[in-house]
Amino acid sequence: MDQVSHSFEAEPYSLAFKPYSTALMIIDMQRDFLKPGGFGELLGNDVSLLRSTIE
Repeated sequence: MDQVSHSFEAEPYSLAFKPYSTALMIIDMQRDFLKPGGFGELLGNDVSLLRSTIE
């Protein structure tokens, strides 16, 4: 088991993680953040630029 910690630059600080115990969960991103009228657009974001990620 790879127990080496990895990190990447992020704001406001770098993020360290261990791949063997890390998961990424994305829930209904296209509706809330990418569709017109969703949360992302309500924040003032131009969601048309992100539509290509839905595929």
